[in-house]
Amino acid sequence: MRCAATFRSAPGAEVARTPLARAWRAALPALLLLCPAAGLPAQEDPADRMPARPGAWQGEWTLTRDHPALRTLAGSRLLELAIHHAEGAAEAHVWWRTGPAICPEPLADEPCEWMGAHGGPTPAALVEGRLVMVLPVSADAEDPFVLLLDPPSRPGASRGALVGARGGVAWPLDARRDP
Repeated sequence: MRCAATFRSAPGAEVARTPLARAWRAALPALLLLCPAAGLPAQEDPADRMPARPGAWQGEWTLTRDHPALRTLAGSRLLELAIHHAEGAAEAHVWWRTGPAICPEPLADEPCEWMGAHGGPTPAALVEGRLVMVLPVSADAEDPFVLLLDPPSRPGASRGALVGARGGVAWPLDARRDP
């Protein structure tokens, strides 16, 4: 049967549209199943929730390396931490990123492979108020860094050290909570 319309498509055009129409009809049930799910809230990660009462370590922290050759804040930036800690909790979750002072020779012409490393959420233990965590910065899994931060001496300020598990690194550091 032929259409009486004045416009006629090329004979091959009907054949070309048929596989597309079949694919659309096959995909339609899947799309209908996904549409109700789009209106549902996404499953929330417990670490993303803000604790009801923040603990002493809650917030974003900048850790700087105490080194006489490092004279600027940007150059002495060792680590940036985002810490989720609830009041009274014995554990915190930490997202971290290394800065230029993570390199053994931070003033060298080229940065070392550790600069820009990041991870998280990484668990951190609180032992008598002290934050202790293992940072897998190096490619050598047997020689991670261990971060030790003393309890805040005043709100938003602490001191500590970054040490290598094998003892090759032991750097004093200052920690400040970002405003």
